[in-house]
Amino acid sequence: MSGLRPGEIFYDLGCGDGRVLVAAAGTFGACAVGIEISPLHCIVACLRLLAAGIGKKASIRWGNFNTADLSDADVVYQFGHSRYAEKLKQQLERQLRAGARVVSINVDLPGWQPEAVDRENLVFLYRMPPIPGDVASYLMREGDQ
Repeated sequence: MSGLRPGEIFYDLGCGDGRVLVAAAGTFGACAVGIEISPLHCIVACLRLLAAGIGKKASIRWGNFNTADLSDADVVYQFGHSRYAEKLKQQLERQLRAGARVVSINVDLPGWQPEAVDRENLVFLYRMPPIPGDVASYLMREGDQ
């Protein structure tokens, strides 16, 4: 959905066990970086990357993604919760360059109109700088086309 290309820098915020990193690096050839606050999940994710043989294309950072530098990202992926959406939006607006994409699973980012929506899987794609609006404005625009 994001159009991830080989060599692009992909961040998974709260990467958990690393399975999305394996797909980003292994399938799409991206330079994948996972940020995870749980030490146990970091270990599991590192083992998953090693088992997949993509250790040089992917890495795990132990830490809080709210304080991470994402300025080199081409694509940021997050499986989120609406409670954290506003804080994340502010971080992304400050750090991401024009053209960077944001893939949000399970939660839309209020005040931003998505570029694309997968309604079945509840996936939202945004491009920086974000278009003011929301999911409703996206659906209205989609209906006009």
